[in-house]
Amino acid sequence: MQSDVHIPVVIVDDQTVMRIGLKIVLERIPGVKVIAEAQDGREAIDVSLRLRPAIILMDISMPNMDGIQATQIIKEQLPETRVVMFTSNEDEAAFLQALAAGADAYCLKDASERQLQSAISAVLQGAKWLDHGLAKRVLSESSSASQRLKRNLITPQQMKIFELIEHGLNIEEIARKLGCDVTSVKMDLRTAVDCLEPDSMNKSTRLMANLRPMLESSDAVKDYSTGETREKQIDDIVSEKYRIEKVLGRGGMSVVYLARHVSLGKLVAIKMMHLNMVATGSFLQRFEREAKIASSLNHTNIVGVHDFGEDAHGQPYLIMDYVNGETLEELIADRQKLDPGFCVPIFMQICDALTTMHNKGFVHRDLKPSNVIVKVKSSGTHITLVDLGIAKLIVESSATARLTAHGQMFGSPTYMSPEQCIGQDADFRSDLYALGCLMYDALSGGPPFDHDSTYNVMWQHVNEPPSRLPFLAEDSKVPEHMQAIMFKLLQKAPNQRYQSADEVKAELALLLQETRSG
Repeated sequence: MQSDVHIPVVIVDDQTVMRIGLKIVLERIPGVKVIAEAQDGREAIDVSLRLRPAIILMDISMPNMDGIQATQIIKEQLPETRVVMFTSNEDEAAFLQALAAGADAYCLKDASERQLQSAISAVLQGAKWLDHGLAKRVLSESSSASQRLKRNLITPQQMKIFELIEHGLNIEEIARKLGCDVTSVKMDLRTAVDCLEPDSMNKSTRLMANLRPMLESSDAVKDYSTGETREKQIDDIVSEKYRIEKVLGRGGMSVVYLARHVSLGKLVAIKMMHLNMVATGSFLQRFEREAKIASSLNHTNIVGVHDFGEDAHGQPYLIMDYVNGETLEELIADRQKLDPGFCVPIFMQICDALTTMHNKGFVHRDLKPSNVIVKVKSSGTHITLVDLGIAKLIVESSATARLTAHGQMFGSPTYMSPEQCIGQDADFRSDLYALGCLMYDALSGGPPFDHDSTYNVMWQHVNEPPSRLPFLAEDSKVPEHMQAIMFKLLQKAPNQRYQSADEVKAELALLLQETRSG
């Protein structure tokens, strides 16, 4: 899937949080573009017939008209449009009705992002896709019908195929395991299903018959091509004066290298955007904006950016301070939970960095442990806030506003504020909510809300209170005052949180004083 080929997608769901969560996931896939949203079946029909998308993600239970009815009408008019049922409905009847209506895939809402991408990849290639957990259960329930197969007509090979299907293997995998070709496996499967007794055509057998097209297509997870990245090699020269020494990290948008100035010997970090992202104008503009924002913020706790440009291949780069240390994410992973006394200076310095950004009118919008680099020195702990790629200026020109009109779609759902989760604009207090999530993660060893699916995490941010149980355990060392600060930051309503990072820092300073005097 190439990044310069847009695959238009329509999302249909009556829940705002779910639509936003899906949009975040889909827009991480190179080439995919969400062109519209709909809240019910009737609106889905109108939007789809007008825009003719390549893919529709369709919920089932919705007001006015459900997703199954809408799918049937849409597929009659747009047979080439692929419909992925994306639902929490595990009912077998709904599953069969969706297939009969023409659905190309059936994906449950608790599926991982990787599974959702697998479903999209499959239907784009003309194949069918079925949620593996549901497939396993449905096939297992088909076993009672399989027992009534005519034993004198079913060969051991055909019985083995049924067993492998029930273990989740697709046709290609079965062929490799049995040492035969795919055509032979398909023929054996058809023969075996056709050998069912007439009186065994019950619900389970009909399920097997409806499953056959999906079983004949591979549902192996297919990775999306990220296109050409043209990664630098050791000793390559960037900007005529920086020699690459090693890779520091890779992401979906860029690679960060450690480099050394050839004359001065100074170490720097060079962030280079993947070439395939250059074709996507919004990513390039955000990359450029990161350079401008970071260069305008002169603060000891914010990474400095010194230059921005393009190499001979047109690959954009940022020249930044090299910050030697561990990310807060790495520290949490290594120690499970961090000592409150160790954390307070870290949190206070994050507040200093946020205050500088907020006073300049910027909201970070992606505060998380992996964006905080911690350096333990003899004089104390020092943090550096990095990655300002999706920071947003609150007061913007109309041109910039167009660029960031969908800014609320960006960020990490694990640390995203409730207002961002429902599509509202982020302000300074959204960063403070993210700080609360970061504090919870550091002090308990895990974020306040955790789930394999983005959509469920976002729903929890909006609707569920964070658990206090980790801090009620006997081994918890988190003072009540610190808990009070953290849970105030995690309030759902922005006006119930602290109203500035300075206010949070003052409260943390008071806590530090209490700890030392106690």
